[in-house]
Amino acid sequence: MSEFTVVTVETQAMTSLEVASAVDQISKMIEMVKKVLEKGKSFYDFFYIEGVINAGKGIGDILSGKHKFDPKKEEAVFNELKILETGIKKLGDQMANGFNELKAYLSEFKFFLSIISPVSVLTKHMRNCLKHPGPDATQNFSKAYSEHSPMALIMTLISYLEGGSSNPIRVAMASGEDRKLDPILAFKKWENIIKGVLGQFLLLEAFANGLLEFESDFNCTQLVKESTGILDTLKKINLECEDINYWEDLKAFMNEYTPSHTHLNNFQKVNELKAKLEGYRTCDAFFVVVFNEGNFDETYSYVCPNADDQLIGVWNKGMCNAFVYRSREANFMPESEFVDVKNAGRVAGYGKLFGGYKDRIQKQLIDTTAIRSDGLVWLGDMWRDVAVETANCRGREKGPGWFNDVQIDKYPSHKIEVMIIAFP
Repeated sequence: MSEFTVVTVETQAMTSLEVASAVDQISKMIEMVKKVLEKGKSFYDFFYIEGVINAGKGIGDILSGKHKFDPKKEEAVFNELKILETGIKKLGDQMANGFNELKAYLSEFKFFLSIISPVSVLTKHMRNCLKHPGPDATQNFSKAYSEHSPMALIMTLISYLEGGSSNPIRVAMASGEDRKLDPILAFKKWENIIKGVLGQFLLLEAFANGLLEFESDFNCTQLVKESTGILDTLKKINLECEDINYWEDLKAFMNEYTPSHTHLNNFQKVNELKAKLEGYRTCDAFFVVVFNEGNFDETYSYVCPNADDQLIGVWNKGMCNAFVYRSREANFMPESEFVDVKNAGRVAGYGKLFGGYKDRIQKQLIDTTAIRSDGLVWLGDMWRDVAVETANCRGREKGPGWFNDVQIDKYPSHKIEVMIIAFP
């Protein structure tokens, strides 16, 4: 008769070193999630692939049952898990909100049922593991994972993108015009959704690897490989639909335009430039400004951290100054960002600014964090016939940010300038 030895593995309380390591792993994931949420993007946009895999596996391992949690002794771990759970929920909401926004234009319910819904369910079970670690939460996650693993879901996603009539991006681009959604904007919105989904796949697979104690990283490695292929497909579609060289064309046009149009006033010029911008196939949104001749730091001033790539200016030519600023992100930013920039501009722009142009933006607005400064901040003398227009920013009266007249110095010696705050 054969004899079997039953080995019982008892869970052990975490040592102080293990607690410190756990807090470190969770904190790293929290920071990556925060960064993604701040920018409304995906882990793949920040090259967080290795970091997400390592931290996700580590967190899953902590919750796998090897360790016995005592809320009093491991309070630091529990507190970090709560913060992470909140962040994971917001990530899921961000993905769902992006898809819901598109549903107002297009009926892609198959994509929702096949991809978005299963990811949401699996994410919910991951969050439950973070909130209520224990055998029940692990078992529920394991069951959901066996039904809809990220690897299975990514293969479904690939089949959608490889199909013709089933490719949601091409369907959106083809029918977008009829439904008042620009085809290029439709592509960009779908691109953001798919990148967000790929980020969720990576997070969930890494977490499962640790929680369910997989023997190798094969699934994570394969998932990254397939995701890279999908990102390459998105790049190819983007090249098909967008004027990727329009910025160079605009530079040449601007340099010739103002010297040859001195017969027009600033408001006529700005409208012609707006029409030119709206002829390009791009998701960038624009401010276009024309005003009378004057020198930097004397009649106008601006701060633009990425001016080489986002601002084209023609200065003191053709009896005027003219510039175009392009925002790469405004068309994908939530409503709350537009409200925040409007409120900040209103508060900062009424009676709180003083003195000359030199260093005023930097010292009085940026250094005091009164307004955001990651795009463009511009101030110019209103009496220089400042003409401001916006382009390619549908439904936004103030364009890709905010602009208005503001008061410099206090009454009665005050003067009026125009302020522009633009998104990056």
